[in-house]
Amino acid sequence: MPADPVFDELLDQMTRNELPWDRAWVVDYSDFDGHYTLHDSCWIGIFLGVCSGNEAVLLIQWDGHWLPEPLRSLCVSHESEYPEWPFLFVRLSELKSISFQNFKEPLDGRTISHIEWDKVENAKFLETTDIYDTSR
Repeated sequence: MPADPVFDELLDQMTRNELPWDRAWVVDYSDFDGHYTLHDSCWIGIFLGVCSGNEAVLLIQWDGHWLPEPLRSLCVSHESEYPEWPFLFVRLSELKSISFQNFKEPLDGRTISHIEWDKVENAKFLETTDIYDTSR
């Protein structure tokens, strides 16, 4: 990934737990999925902060093509008619486990094919599949 001062600052804020979570939209994934898609977005990483047990932060570079208005218009620069790809931080809480399947090749981020969300009894499951059919 090329050097990007905005990206570097966001990562720095994340590692110091200084992201503005107090302004975040707090919802179940099913509510998010009803408004937005992460299809074709690039999953950059999953970060586990040891000081905040049972939480993880997903870092995704959101495909600007799929953004709904008014987000899409906010991401269009003056130099291009196409939207930039903003960074999306997703904080998952009350985690019980994380598993990875079918990782055969190291990649610099994974392009998301689809995400499935399910609730069984008192447990919620979120499965992300990339275009290579790798699950997280």
